[in-house]
Amino acid sequence: MPDPSIGAERIDRRVPGRCRSVRAHDLVIVNRDPEVKIFLEKVIRVGELSGKWFENATEASGYLEVFMPGLLLVSVECAGQVEDIGELRGRVAPGLSVMAVGVDPSRDLVVKAMAAGAHDFLFAEGSAAELSDKLAKLLRGAGRACSVGEGESPGLERVELICESDRMKKIISLGERVAASDATILIQGESGTGKEVFARHIHQNSQRAGKCFVAINCGALPESLLESELFGHERGAFTGALDRRQGLFEMAGGGTVFLDEVGEMTPAMQVKVLRVLQSREFRRLGGTKLLEADVRILAASNKDLRSEVREGRFRIDLFYRLNVVTLELPPLRERCSDIPGLVAHFSRRLAVEMGLKEREFSPRALETLAGLHWEGNVRELENLVERLLLLCDRMVISTADITEHLQQEISRLPEETAASSSASLDEAKRAHVSRVLHANGGNKMKTARQLDINVKTLYNLIRRRGIGS
Repeated sequence: MPDPSIGAERIDRRVPGRCRSVRAHDLVIVNRDPEVKIFLEKVIRVGELSGKWFENATEASGYLEVFMPGLLLVSVECAGQVEDIGELRGRVAPGLSVMAVGVDPSRDLVVKAMAAGAHDFLFAEGSAAELSDKLAKLLRGAGRACSVGEGESPGLERVELICESDRMKKIISLGERVAASDATILIQGESGTGKEVFARHIHQNSQRAGKCFVAINCGALPESLLESELFGHERGAFTGALDRRQGLFEMAGGGTVFLDEVGEMTPAMQVKVLRVLQSREFRRLGGTKLLEADVRILAASNKDLRSEVREGRFRIDLFYRLNVVTLELPPLRERCSDIPGLVAHFSRRLAVEMGLKEREFSPRALETLAGLHWEGNVRELENLVERLLLLCDRMVISTADITEHLQQEISRLPEETAASSSASLDEAKRAHVSRVLHANGGNKMKTARQLDINVKTLYNLIRRRGIGS
């Protein structure tokens, strides 16, 4: 189920409606093992499922940037392949279940797979019908997010905005007030603050709530593919265009289109989106017929678009078209009073998803969490809660548990950093980023990919923490 908490910004850039429900395929499978593939192919045939196969996490990541499957299966036959789970877990929607699959794994391998983020371990042996039935039940559970209730958007669960801070309450109140209009809204904030979740909340409080909400990350796709995704194309418009295909502006007719990371669009794409905002019309690629864009556009960026305009990287006319209303989501470190509520929410939801008992966090533990910097904002907090639920045996998580987790992180760093038992999470991060950056010869693009963050975030880390200086 999709995570409904404010700030839990989904890394999925899903495009609902490709096939049935909001899923492009029932299963996305990352597998390098021939024995597993033979068995899963039989399972898919028996259950009449659809599957998309990839040999490694890198290939699958590109697909998951755009499309939302029902389940993600990752074949795990050795410790090295567990890394695929960790890499993919940070890229998929929080509500997308990641299942590890193996023929005869050791207990240690199963534990490592679960610790890396797998929701369950499926054994590729025995009756294909039994595993097919289990997958069908899991898919039905995922499909509950696709049902449409009264006043709800197709494919979306009602979001719950969790906050106690006065600053966030004012922003939510303003967002709900402007939701009733059709005004274009620009949502700004650091990565992980919940821009897409907030956009969904605006949509669900608007007059378009019963229509589609579709989201796309403008920085995740090359220009040619982004253009096709937004506008659609006619058959023969380009090599490989075998059929006519609707774009998001057409699919979301009467609903809302959310353009995430709009600051990453190329100048040419900025012009094309500007035309849609101005004329409310567009053409499919290779088409001649003008189509109406009956959609509300919400946009988001973790960049300061005013600075981008001053630097000549973003069109001023597009900026003012998007900037009818601007809502700035504060980073988690500036709304620490929200942390207890978010921790309780994550603990409840993750316990259900992972089949664990719900845990509590002691008052001192919550104080400790409130004192951290949270460079990754609410997304980082969610990841920490998930790890603690997996690795802690006690029903009440204490400051000692959090410290132990931090020390495990520090133990992977150079000796000079690990030697300090009082090292904070920020210090650990600084040393870790420095080490990776040095290992890559200062190559920031390669370092960002290895750390699973975008380049902008890496530059912020370098600037704020004096890395390399």
